[in-house]
Amino acid sequence: MNRIIIAGDLCPMGAVGEELSKGNSGAVFGGVLGDLGSCDVWMANLECPLIEEPSPAVKCGPVLGAPQGVLQGLKRARVGLLGLANNHIMDHGAHGLNTTLAACRRFGIPTVGAGANRDEAGRLWVSEVNGMRLGVMALAEAEFSLAGRNSPGANSMDFVRTAASLKQARSACDFLVVLVHGGNEHLQIPRPGLRSFCHWLVDEGARVVVCQHSHCVGTYERLQMGLIVYGQGNFLFPDSTTRLDWREGILVQIDVESTRQWTHQFVPFSMHASDAGIELLDTDAACVFLADFAQRSRVLEDGEAYERAWIEFCLKRRWSYMNLVSGFRRPLARLNRGGVLTRLFSAPTQRRAMGAMFRCESHREVVITLADLDLAAEREPGC
Repeated sequence: MNRIIIAGDLCPMGAVGEELSKGNSGAVFGGVLGDLGSCDVWMANLECPLIEEPSPAVKCGPVLGAPQGVLQGLKRARVGLLGLANNHIMDHGAHGLNTTLAACRRFGIPTVGAGANRDEAGRLWVSEVNGMRLGVMALAEAEFSLAGRNSPGANSMDFVRTAASLKQARSACDFLVVLVHGGNEHLQIPRPGLRSFCHWLVDEGARVVVCQHSHCVGTYERLQMGLIVYGQGNFLFPDSTTRLDWREGILVQIDVESTRQWTHQFVPFSMHASDAGIELLDTDAACVFLADFAQRSRVLEDGEAYERAWIEFCLKRRWSYMNLVSGFRRPLARLNRGGVLTRLFSAPTQRRAMGAMFRCESHREVVITLADLDLAAEREPGC
């Protein structure tokens, strides 16, 4: 039997980074260390570049980075693979990605999901584990971090390229795991398009698909030939937020007898309030947590309930999205609560046109290209 453990988003900054850089993996991982040490291979999504000096990229959202020394503690904890396909891996530009890849090579820790160009970023990781060829693919949604034909970055969820990788995986490995960095933050159900994409991955040969990025433990479903987890929560991600779901996570444990005989188990844990590490939930708390996880996941079996939950999420965030589209920032965003300014300055025909623009792939690609050109000009003043 082969035991595989998949951990979630790992951003080893602050106190966690300091402890790992000292090699104190036990202080950081606590009781989880025993699970990690007893498996054949464990992996996590490295949610930030490992840098020597900051070289922050021009982008939306926070810029993350951790010292390369954290690999000392990860190596001591016997990490087997780090996924790099995520929306933060290019937070310090090409230099930050290069230092990350170089540091991982130096410590002998394999990576998957990012590279010098999209071909390199899209390469499968395949390793023989006790006679079984284990394959891992890592994909990320389209944000600022994606690799291009001749530019570095993360592997994308492009259907054509992913289909080619899945075809290769069917002959290159016996058991395929796909890490998908996508979904809506703090939403416990998958958006409909993401769910369809994950079902397609299983139909095409993936046995385990794990969605990360949502920063909360979401839902899961076991199909005839595969397991899909829509959000496993953070693994180690220090932050000042007081949200409980930010501090909760699960390890996805897979015990493989053969390509058709395998079982899964979820191992819940929580991050310390001090942001210095994680600890397993005690037996009673774990039972309650897993029961809630299973109960919550049943919404995926009810098409109408699932659709209602998705629509409710969208409606709650209607005006925050409209603020972004309209270019409203504070204090205008505060004034626009309830859509007062949007209704005042945006006619219904304009809003319908905007919906058509984003719905149509051709129009959407024009908008994305223009946004990329603006971003490139901002990065290189004078262009």
